Amino acid sequence: MESEKNFRTIAENSHDVIILINRQKEYLFISSSVEALYGIKPEHYTLHDPFDRVHVEDKRALESALNEAILTKRICKRRIRIKHKNGHWIWSELLATPVFDEVQSYTHIVIIVRDITLQKKYEAELETLAYHDPLTNLPNRRYFQESLEQALSNYHENGVRFAVMLLDVDGFKQINDRWGHETGDATIQEFGRRLKASVYEGDVVARLGGDEFTILLSNVDSENCALTIIEKIREEMKQTWAIGEMVLPVSTSIGLAMPHPQATSSSLLNEADRTMYEEKKSK
Repeated sequence: MESEKNFRTIAENSHDVIILINRQKEYLFISSSVEALYGIKPEHYTLHDPFDRVHVEDKRALESALNEAILTKRICKRRIRIKHKNGHWIWSELLATPVFDEVQSYTHIVIIVRDITLQKKYEAELETLAYHDPLTNLPNRRYFQESLEQALSNYHENGVRFAVMLLDVDGFKQINDRWGHETGDATIQEFGRRLKASVYEGDVVARLGGDEFTILLSNVDSENCALTIIEKIREEMKQTWAIGEMVLPVSTSIGLAMPHPQATSSSLLNEADRTMYEEKKSK
């Protein structure tokens, strides 16, 4: 009785939700904190099957993981979405420990659930920082490199073609030197926006650094398809560039590379770089 009293004191004063379920999958105990986290009173929660409020995409994997934990006598740790009374989903972390009697027969499972919404938010922000350029919010070099490797793999295995473009802002150093870095940054942002507006959903526009950008066009059947996008980009760049109170003359040089059986990510970028500078020299 003293042990049970102590357990209930701990459970009822914990911010985490503590649940006990027996081998018949019946609730033995749910701490009152379930109402604070998910908006449902413990007594109402027990009217439904265990994990009834777990997202359908997480439920089957969770049940499989719990069964394995019981069979292997190990702790189960999963991230799942649990439905709040108001209808929205809360990312939660579940830690389940199976309990066995003196003859090693499974009796019940102790589950601790906590809200990890903030943690998921921080992780998403870190992922954004890791894969996106902070000035333009476009994908960065790392994101592009991984996308290119995936496109190459898909090309070599399934023959799915694509195209790589390398672009920069003509005379960008002069823009920075004459009008300052604030104007230069605004030019980079507008350049990225115009590139994004010129391609299709599913294509990757990334900033490699400085005034250098790259584009990965997916499902490009021929070089003519890529040239059509290049012309669209050129037309987009011809539109008036109003940066602050100034109107700037901005143009771009574009290099193009298409995959071939011996292509690597480095060879494609080198080819696009070469053709871009050939165009720049011809201006």
